[in-house]
Amino acid sequence: WKLFLDLGFSFIIIFWVSRLFKFLSVLLISSYRADGHELVRDKGELGMIFLNALFSVGTPFFFFLAIAYTKVSNAYFIQYTMSAWVLLVAVLFLGEKATGRKILGFLLTIAGILLIARPEELLGLNLGIVFALLSALAYTGDIITAFRLKAYSYHTVSVYTNAMQFLITTAMLPFFFKDISSVQGEPMGFAGLVVIGIILGIASDLYYQALHVLEASVAAVIAHLELLFACVFAFLLFSESP
Repeated sequence: WKLFLDLGFSFIIIFWVSRLFKFLSVLLISSYRADGHELVRDKGELGMIFLNALFSVGTPFFFFLAIAYTKVSNAYFIQYTMSAWVLLVAVLFLGEKATGRKILGFLLTIAGILLIARPEELLGLNLGIVFALLSALAYTGDIITAFRLKAYSYHTVSVYTNAMQFLITTAMLPFFFKDISSVQGEPMGFAGLVVIGIILGIASDLYYQALHVLEASVAAVIAHLELLFACVFAFLLFSESP
C-alpha cells in the first residue's frame, strides 16, 4: 500500500487493479492444473463463498481506513489479535481443541507483536482503533469461512472467492469517483500493480491450499509471519525499522 500510494495511486485503484490480476492469476493456475476448479451450484455454498470474499475485501479495506486515523503500530497490533478470535470461534463452532500448545503459541505471538509494533494509546478509543478491530474480525471471518469450504478443491474456492472479490471491488468504484478521476500514477507503477496482483493470486491459491490441511487456529497463528515480513520489506524499501 505504502509503495504505490507514494507513487501517486489512490487506494481504490490499487485495490481494483490488484484484485483484477489476482483473479486472472488464480484462474490461469486452476486452468492448467489437473485438479482445477469445479462448478458450485449449491446456493448455501455460494453464499459462504460470497461471505469469504466479503471478509477478504474487508480486511485490507478496514486496515487502510484504520491507518488514516491511528498509528500503523496500533492498527497492526489490533489486526493481529485475529488469532485470538479465530481460536475462540474454532473451539466454539468448529470443534477444535484449545490445547496448551495453541494457547502458549498465541500468547507468545501476541507478546512478539507487542514488542515489534509497540502500540501506543490503545485505550484511547477512536475511529482508527474501531477500523483496526473490524479488520481483525474480517480476517477472522476470512479464515473461518474458508475453512468451512473444505468440501471443494482449494482451486475452486480460490477462483470463486477471487472472482467475487473483484466484483465487490468493482461495485465500490462509484463511491470513489473523485479518487479515480485524479489518478496520477506512472505507467511503470501500473505494471508493478499487475505484477503484485499476479503474486497475490499465487499467494491466494497457496493460502486456500494450506487451509485444506491445517486447523483454522494453526493457520491464524502462522499468518502472523506477515508482520515479520512487513518489517523486513519496510526496512529494505523504506529504510524503516520497527
